[in-house]
Amino acid sequence: MSQGRSRKRTKNRTYRWILLVGILALLAGLAAFFHYLQKNANLPFPANPQLTLEAEGDMLQLSWPEAAGAEGYRLEARGLSSGERWYEGECTENHGTLTDLLTAGGVELSVTPVARWHTPLGDWIREGRESLAASVSLTGVDAGSIRAQVDPDSQTLSVGVEEVREGISYQLTLRTGKGEEETLEREDGTWTLAFGEKGDYPLPAAGEEMAWSVRTVTRGDGYTLLGRETEPAVLTWEDFLPDSLALRWEETGENQYLLTWNAAAGAECVVEFRRGEGDWEEAARIPGSAASEYATGILSSHTTYRWRVRTSGREVRSPEVEIQTGYSARGCRVWPVRDLPLLDPESRERTGITVQTLELLVVQEEREGYFLVEAEGVEGLIDSRYCMINLPDYLGDLCSYEIVNSFRALYAVHGNEVPGVTGTVIPGYEEVLQEDGQYLVPYLYPCCAKLKAAGEAVQADGYRLKIYDAYRPREATHFLYEETEEILDWPLPSVGEAGETTYRQMVTGDGYQLRSFLARGGSAHNMGIALDLTLETADGTELAMQSEMHDLSRYSVTLRNNEAAELLNRYMTAAGFDILVSEWWHFQDNETRDALGLEYLQEGVSG
Repeated sequence: MSQGRSRKRTKNRTYRWILLVGILALLAGLAAFFHYLQKNANLPFPANPQLTLEAEGDMLQLSWPEAAGAEGYRLEARGLSSGERWYEGECTENHGTLTDLLTAGGVELSVTPVARWHTPLGDWIREGRESLAASVSLTGVDAGSIRAQVDPDSQTLSVGVEEVREGISYQLTLRTGKGEEETLEREDGTWTLAFGEKGDYPLPAAGEEMAWSVRTVTRGDGYTLLGRETEPAVLTWEDFLPDSLALRWEETGENQYLLTWNAAAGAECVVEFRRGEGDWEEAARIPGSAASEYATGILSSHTTYRWRVRTSGREVRSPEVEIQTGYSARGCRVWPVRDLPLLDPESRERTGITVQTLELLVVQEEREGYFLVEAEGVEGLIDSRYCMINLPDYLGDLCSYEIVNSFRALYAVHGNEVPGVTGTVIPGYEEVLQEDGQYLVPYLYPCCAKLKAAGEAVQADGYRLKIYDAYRPREATHFLYEETEEILDWPLPSVGEAGETTYRQMVTGDGYQLRSFLARGGSAHNMGIALDLTLETADGTELAMQSEMHDLSRYSVTLRNNEAAELLNRYMTAAGFDILVSEWWHFQDNETRDALGLEYLQEGVSG
């Protein structure tokens, strides 16, 4: 019996231990469960969390930083003074929208993170320990009146708030058509933004818009309130166009210039020029994506250019600027008057290449009595003394030109046409008149110094030299003499002043002969050292001489010079030219002829 009691006591002790262990396990489970609930319910925000409120119309957009572990948020709004609940609800994201609050004057906001704990018995909802709360005044949501001005000359935008309030700042937002956005905040509510190459912001391109708006920014304990934006003001590149473009120029090389102006980016610009009093021509169109500049390249020597720039679209034009180029052989067309060796530019040794007589070349540079040219694909030097240069290229608008032999020869005998000559194209001149209406006027380069001196003296007195002929090929000389000699004994269509009845009588009166006016074998013109010219006023009106140009009669001789012809004679002889006593229009450089030992050239030139 005692053994039975002993077994019973042992069994009871076992049950008690089992019960105790069960109770301890249950307590440990409950502790773990409540620890999990406590941990799950923490749901912390980042340090120093802030509510961001943005007013849009009658709505208030709210956003806040995410809380760790949160599956949603409970949002509550109450009137700041009345305590009346305006809103209470849950949202799954860290932002929300409240309506009809902006008239409340102020609002108490509270954001509490929440999470769910899923169990077989259902979901347990736990709120975070801390809520994000803020008391927000809603009275400063509008920026008020704004003043703004674009200054096209400085390419700046100035914006200012008319009435600046204390305790808040102001934010200017720029938005481009490309979706780019930038905000600038200032307490005084004033901004000056510089655009363009020298500014901080690019100008709107053609077809693009840039919008700007202003809003208030109020910061309080735990929140930032962005007020309603003003209506966006739209800017285009046209807003930055000045009333007149400022056109500037600088010389970048010998007769080379860079034009710059202040057009807004995106403005396609048209660069125009005119030479002297000629018509305006378009030089280039500069797209809006390019810089507002134009490089002229090499301009013609001693020429007055006028330049202007205008924009397409809303047209704005610059004032004209005038550029007077200097004398330069660079870019001029030249023709050797004899076969010349091409010399190495550095050593001055022969390259083995010979430049042929009357071969057309273009001067790349002038170097101490030589022209740098390219022949047969090789750059080299040729002796500039033995080259004719194209006078319009070199002298520019110092002289005017009308090489009549290239389209309608004037040769006549005191008003009586020479059949087969007058009004024709003289052989050797077929390629002198160019497609652009300009002439090739070859003249020996060493003679140009005297011609420049004469032209400048004439110009100083308000006149200009007008050149009718310079280099004349020998084939033309032969043609003129032979054709005119054949008709000398023909009767004149009209009777002369002294009763002359034939061409010969008109030509040979006073002891002159045909060769007094037309060379029979060779002429100074055939060497490129002679000129046929007259005087004209600045507006192109020729001074009246005692006869017409190329009048093959005794009425053209210098003994009959009238006042105008005598004036021309004085200008030319003062510059060092020699005269031909039978022709008031003819002057030649005998000094250069004798120094160089020149020969007659047979054929005409081509361009």
